[in-house]
Amino acid sequence: SITNYCSWDYSKISSVNFTTYQENGKKSKEETWFYKDNKKSWTSGYAIFIYNESGLLVKKNNYSSKDTVEKTVTYIYDNSSNNIEIIDSSFNSLFTASKISTHKAVNQFDTLKRIIMTTEYSNGELLLRRKFLFNDIMDKTTELRYDNASDTSLWSITETITGNIKQFPYPQKILERFWKVINSTSDTREIYLYNKDCFLSKIEFYSGVTLSGYTKFDYEYY
Repeated sequence: SITNYCSWDYSKISSVNFTTYQENGKKSKEETWFYKDNKKSWTSGYAIFIYNESGLLVKKNNYSSKDTVEKTVTYIYDNSSNNIEIIDSSFNSLFTASKISTHKAVNQFDTLKRIIMTTEYSNGELLLRRKFLFNDIMDKTTELRYDNASDTSLWSITETITGNIKQFPYPQKILERFWKVINSTSDTREIYLYNKDCFLSKIEFYSGVTLSGYTKFDYEYY
Protein backbone atom coordinates (compact mmCIF):
# COMPACT_ATOMS: atom_id res chain seq x y z
CA SER A 1 0.00 0.00 0.00
CA ILE A 2 1.05 3.62 -0.47
CA THR A 3 0.43 6.23 2.20
CA ASN A 4 0.13 9.77 0.89
CA TYR A 5 0.59 12.51 3.47
CA CYS A 6 -0.85 15.95 2.71
CA SER A 7 0.14 18.95 4.78
CA TRP A 8 -0.09 22.67 4.29
CA ASP A 9 1.13 23.90 7.69
CA TYR A 10 4.09 21.44 7.64
CA SER A 11 3.28 20.09 11.11
CA LYS A 12 -0.06 18.29 10.78
CA ILE A 13 -1.34 15.61 8.45
CA SER A 14 -4.42 16.66 6.51
CA SER A 15 -5.30 13.34 4.89
CA VAL A 16 -3.84 9.97 3.99
CA ASN A 17 -4.61 8.00 0.84
CA PHE A 18 -4.06 4.26 1.16
CA THR A 19 -3.59 2.36 -2.11
CA THR A 20 -3.49 -1.45 -2.24
CA TYR A 21 -2.01 -3.24 -5.26
CA GLN A 22 -2.37 -6.70 -6.73
CA GLU A 23 0.71 -8.89 -7.23
CA ASN A 24 0.85 -7.75 -10.88
CA GLY A 25 1.16 -4.12 -9.77
CA LYS A 26 -2.39 -3.07 -10.65
CA LYS A 27 -4.46 -1.09 -8.17
CA SER A 28 -7.13 -3.04 -6.33
CA LYS A 29 -8.33 -0.54 -3.72
CA GLU A 30 -7.98 3.13 -2.76
CA GLU A 31 -9.14 4.61 0.52
CA THR A 32 -8.82 8.15 1.93
CA TRP A 33 -8.72 8.98 5.63
CA PHE A 34 -8.81 12.52 7.01
CA TYR A 35 -6.79 13.29 10.12
CA LYS A 36 -7.23 15.48 13.18
CA ASP A 37 -4.22 16.17 15.40
CA ASN A 38 -2.29 13.64 13.29
CA LYS A 39 -4.76 10.85 14.09
CA LYS A 40 -7.35 9.15 11.92
CA SER A 41 -10.67 10.99 12.21
CA TRP A 42 -13.01 9.96 9.38
CA THR A 43 -12.99 8.41 5.92
CA SER A 44 -14.66 9.64 2.76
CA GLY A 45 -15.04 6.08 1.46
CA TYR A 46 -13.08 3.83 -0.84
CA ALA A 47 -12.78 2.68 -4.46
CA ILE A 48 -12.53 -0.84 -5.92
CA PHE A 49 -10.86 -1.44 -9.32
CA ILE A 50 -12.08 -4.17 -11.72
CA TYR A 51 -10.09 -5.49 -14.71
CA ASN A 52 -10.96 -7.67 -17.69
CA GLU A 53 -9.13 -10.84 -18.76
CA SER A 54 -6.63 -8.75 -20.75
CA GLY A 55 -5.71 -6.76 -17.66
CA LEU A 56 -7.43 -3.56 -18.81
CA LEU A 57 -9.23 -1.47 -16.22
CA VAL A 58 -12.94 -1.67 -17.08
CA LYS A 59 -14.65 -0.34 -13.98
CA LYS A 60 -13.99 1.68 -10.84
CA ASN A 61 -16.67 1.54 -8.15
CA ASN A 62 -16.67 4.27 -5.51
CA TYR A 63 -18.27 3.43 -2.16
CA SER A 64 -19.21 5.59 0.79
CA SER A 65 -17.98 4.86 4.30
CA LYS A 66 -21.24 2.92 4.76
CA ASP A 67 -20.44 0.63 1.78
CA THR A 68 -23.09 2.10 -0.53
CA VAL A 69 -22.20 2.77 -4.18
CA GLU A 70 -21.78 6.49 -4.83
CA LYS A 71 -20.64 6.33 -8.42
CA THR A 72 -19.31 3.97 -11.07
CA VAL A 73 -16.65 4.84 -13.65
CA THR A 74 -16.69 2.65 -16.79
CA TYR A 75 -13.74 2.46 -19.21
CA ILE A 76 -14.37 1.57 -22.87
CA TYR A 77 -11.61 0.49 -25.30
CA ASP A 78 -11.24 0.08 -29.05
CA ASN A 79 -9.74 -2.97 -30.76
CA SER A 80 -6.23 -1.58 -30.18
CA SER A 81 -6.82 -1.32 -26.40
CA ASN A 82 -7.00 2.48 -26.58
CA ASN A 83 -9.22 3.90 -23.83
CA ILE A 84 -11.60 5.83 -26.10
CA GLU A 85 -14.35 6.59 -23.56
CA ILE A 86 -14.67 7.09 -19.81
CA ILE A 87 -18.21 7.21 -18.42
CA ASP A 88 -18.53 8.52 -14.87
CA SER A 89 -21.98 7.98 -13.35
CA SER A 90 -22.69 9.66 -10.01
CA PHE A 91 -25.59 8.15 -8.10
CA ASN A 92 -25.80 11.03 -5.64
CA SER A 93 -26.31 13.99 -7.95
CA LEU A 94 -25.75 17.47 -6.58
CA PHE A 95 -29.11 18.49 -8.02
CA THR A 96 -31.37 15.61 -7.03
CA ALA A 97 -30.76 12.40 -5.12
CA SER A 98 -33.03 10.42 -7.44
CA LYS A 99 -31.26 11.29 -10.70
CA ILE A 100 -28.01 9.81 -11.96
CA SER A 101 -25.58 12.45 -13.21
CA THR A 102 -23.33 11.20 -16.02
CA HIS A 103 -19.94 12.57 -17.02
CA LYS A 104 -18.32 11.20 -20.18
CA ALA A 105 -14.84 11.76 -21.61
CA VAL A 106 -14.06 10.80 -25.23
CA ASN A 107 -10.37 10.39 -26.16
CA GLN A 108 -8.68 10.67 -29.57
CA PHE A 109 -5.23 9.16 -30.19
CA ASP A 110 -2.34 9.75 -32.58
CA THR A 111 -0.35 7.01 -34.34
CA LEU A 112 1.90 6.70 -31.27
CA LYS A 113 -1.17 5.88 -29.13
CA ARG A 114 -0.92 9.19 -27.28
CA ILE A 115 -4.08 11.08 -26.36
CA ILE A 116 -4.23 14.24 -28.47
CA MET A 117 -7.79 15.35 -27.67
CA THR A 118 -10.25 14.73 -24.85
CA THR A 119 -13.82 15.98 -25.11
CA GLU A 120 -15.86 15.91 -21.91
CA TYR A 121 -19.64 15.94 -21.59
CA SER A 122 -21.90 16.43 -18.58
CA ASN A 123 -25.34 14.82 -18.94
CA GLY A 124 -24.96 14.87 -22.72
CA GLU A 125 -23.87 18.52 -23.00
CA LEU A 126 -20.37 19.66 -23.96
CA LEU A 127 -18.46 20.61 -20.83
CA LEU A 128 -14.89 21.24 -22.03
CA ARG A 129 -12.17 20.16 -24.45
CA ARG A 130 -8.52 19.35 -23.84
CA LYS A 131 -5.86 19.43 -26.57
CA PHE A 132 -2.45 17.84 -25.99
CA LEU A 133 0.71 19.02 -27.76
CA PHE A 134 3.98 17.08 -27.51
CA ASN A 135 7.56 18.38 -27.61
CA ASP A 136 9.70 15.25 -27.62
CA ILE A 137 12.98 17.19 -27.65
CA MET A 138 12.15 18.96 -24.37
CA ASP A 139 10.17 16.02 -22.93
CA LYS A 140 7.26 18.42 -22.46
CA THR A 141 3.52 17.94 -22.90
CA THR A 142 1.26 20.99 -23.12
CA GLU A 143 -2.44 20.69 -22.32
CA LEU A 144 -4.77 23.40 -23.64
CA ARG A 145 -8.17 23.46 -21.96
CA TYR A 146 -11.12 25.08 -23.75
CA ASP A 147 -14.51 25.93 -22.26
CA ASN A 148 -16.46 25.08 -25.42
CA ALA A 149 -16.10 24.00 -29.06
CA SER A 150 -14.37 27.23 -30.09
CA ASP A 151 -10.58 27.58 -30.00
CA THR A 152 -11.11 31.15 -28.77
CA SER A 153 -12.39 29.79 -25.44
CA LEU A 154 -8.96 28.84 -24.08
CA TRP A 155 -9.27 28.72 -20.28
CA SER A 156 -5.98 27.31 -19.00
CA ILE A 157 -2.56 25.97 -20.00
CA THR A 158 -0.81 23.08 -18.26
CA GLU A 159 2.77 22.08 -19.05
CA THR A 160 4.16 18.75 -17.85
CA ILE A 161 7.90 18.05 -18.03
CA THR A 162 9.19 14.49 -17.85
CA GLY A 163 12.76 13.27 -17.63
CA ASN A 164 14.95 10.24 -17.18
CA ILE A 165 15.75 9.59 -13.53
CA LYS A 166 19.50 8.86 -13.24
CA GLN A 167 19.14 5.48 -11.51
CA PHE A 168 16.22 4.28 -13.59
CA PRO A 169 16.08 5.80 -17.08
CA TYR A 170 12.90 4.01 -18.20
CA PRO A 171 10.04 4.71 -18.05
CA GLN A 172 10.11 8.48 -17.90
CA LYS A 173 9.00 10.18 -14.70
CA ILE A 174 7.09 13.43 -14.24
CA LEU A 175 9.50 16.06 -12.92
CA GLU A 176 7.48 19.27 -12.99
CA ARG A 177 3.98 20.48 -13.79
CA PHE A 178 3.02 24.12 -14.39
CA TRP A 179 -0.59 25.36 -14.53
CA LYS A 180 -1.92 28.81 -15.36
CA VAL A 181 -5.42 30.19 -15.95
CA ILE A 182 -5.65 32.65 -18.82
CA ASN A 183 -5.76 36.29 -17.64
CA SER A 184 -4.88 35.21 -14.10
CA THR A 185 -2.10 36.96 -12.20
CA SER A 186 -0.95 33.80 -10.41
CA ASP A 187 0.23 30.36 -11.44
CA THR A 188 0.62 26.96 -9.81
CA ARG A 189 3.66 24.69 -10.01
CA GLU A 190 4.31 21.13 -8.81
CA ILE A 191 7.77 19.61 -8.30
CA TYR A 192 8.06 15.78 -8.22
CA LEU A 193 10.84 14.19 -6.15
CA TYR A 194 11.87 10.51 -6.15
CA ASN A 195 13.70 8.25 -3.71
CA LYS A 196 16.75 6.08 -4.47
CA ASP A 197 14.46 3.29 -5.71
CA CYS A 198 12.92 5.77 -8.18
CA PHE A 199 9.55 5.70 -6.42
CA LEU A 200 7.73 9.01 -6.01
CA SER A 201 8.59 10.32 -2.54
CA LYS A 202 7.26 13.87 -2.49
CA ILE A 203 5.29 16.44 -4.49
CA GLU A 204 5.85 20.10 -3.63
CA PHE A 205 3.14 22.64 -4.49
CA TYR A 206 4.01 26.24 -5.28
CA SER A 207 1.89 29.34 -5.80
CA GLY A 208 4.20 31.48 -7.85
CA VAL A 209 7.55 30.96 -6.09
CA THR A 210 6.01 30.36 -2.65
CA LEU A 211 5.79 26.82 -1.29
CA SER A 212 2.12 26.33 -0.37
CA GLY A 213 2.07 22.64 0.57
CA TYR A 214 3.39 19.20 -0.17
CA THR A 215 2.42 15.54 -0.43
CA LYS A 216 4.71 12.78 0.90
CA PHE A 217 4.57 9.14 -0.15
CA ASP A 218 5.42 6.16 2.06
CA TYR A 219 5.59 2.55 0.87
CA GLU A 220 4.91 -0.79 2.52
CA TYR A 221 5.94 -4.04 0.85
CA TYR A 222 4.21 -7.40 1.29
